[in-house]
Amino acid sequence: MGYKWKPNAAQKRAYIDSLEAKKQVETHTTPHAIRNGCYLEYFNVSKGVIIKGIVTNNSYGAKTKQHTFTIDGVKVKGRNLYPNTINHIQGEESKLVSNRSLEQIYVREDAEDKHWKDTATYNERNSY
Repeated sequence: MGYKWKPNAAQKRAYIDSLEAKKQVETHTTPHAIRNGCYLEYFNVSKGVIIKGIVTNNSYGAKTKQHTFTIDGVKVKGRNLYPNTINHIQGEESKLVSNRSLEQIYVREDAEDKHWKDTATYNERNSY
């Protein structure tokens, strides 16, 4: 078993204070993909401050199955970023990913509609 960090009383108090500060800020989970070029504002719970900047790098670790983002030189794990987003303005790469996702949804919905229409026609023809 590895090392497990145990905060002292002052560190616990500082963390509790930062969580209280977060309650004063309206955060949400962004519905859009976060990619290079996106402008983000998010609440950093461990520091208790709002960080603003542009995503300069993003990567996905296959081993850990986690996104990591670099926002103006600061690395942030996705699990810390997603629920603490205050503002997200999509960059071009993010817009492309979102549009591609929407196109896939529309294609899927069209295929499902066609399937159900074909099924209804089949049922009408073969009902007794």
